[in-house]
Amino acid sequence: MCSLPDYENPPVVEVAMGVQFAPLEGLSVAHIGLYWNTIRNAFIRCEEQPPMPHAVEDLAAPEVGSRVVFQFRGQPDMPRVWFLNDSGNQMIQVQRDRFVHNWRKMSPQEAYPRYPTVKRDFQEHWAKFCDFLLDEKLPHPQVDQLELVYVNHLRQGEGWESFADIQNLFTTFKWHTRSRFLPPPENVRWSMKFLLTGEMGRLHVDAMPVRIQEDKSLVMSLSLTARGRPAGEITDTSMTSWFDLAREWIVKGFADLADKETDALWKKRV
Repeated sequence: MCSLPDYENPPVVEVAMGVQFAPLEGLSVAHIGLYWNTIRNAFIRCEEQPPMPHAVEDLAAPEVGSRVVFQFRGQPDMPRVWFLNDSGNQMIQVQRDRFVHNWRKMSPQEAYPRYPTVKRDFQEHWAKFCDFLLDEKLPHPQVDQLELVYVNHLRQGEGWESFADIQNLFTTFKWHTRSRFLPPPENVRWSMKFLLTGEMGRLHVDAMPVRIQEDKSLVMSLSLTARGRPAGEITDTSMTSWFDLAREWIVKGFADLADKETDALWKKRV
């Protein structure tokens, strides 16, 4: 594979690798507690969150993109549980039909560990989760979708000041009005979708302003999310190949959307 665009100082603040599967029959809150015991040396904190809906990409409906699949089952719904390490920069999320591993940037000085490290950590924890299910005589996950998410924070004052300046960052946004009646916008957000090659899924690109709680600074949050599945049987090997393809689309897509003026800002090397 040809070299991917590379940045010495990328604006990425979070990467998530996730697996969605048919709801695990028999998985209970008690099992979640038992699973925590197997990772508690590294993931010392837990939090409960509302479960994410079961949704799959509908490649035949571009105006929809993904559709929610309602699951009817006898067991009551259970929360999504976050397991966090001491610093909070690594997290595992588990719910009845989903397993996600996140890396999160928790301080300005923290360096992005790069995709091979994030993928290695995900594969390690996913394998241990599957082993746990086997030990507890629970079903092996029947995977129906994979997801890779990159979140980038573009801070105000670094390449842009007002929302009209977003055009300095991205080729897809050009602030222009016909008669110059409208002032610069006070808010900008946009969303785009692209089909991956080989009907492997879809890339979602979403941009919106976000206020950071810690220091009240304003950032433009740009997320690139690839969702889909390998063609044919889903195995560990085909999952790895799909994630590598998704990463290629996310990295090349980011570089394709970024204006050339950002090369110096994020120290582009390739």
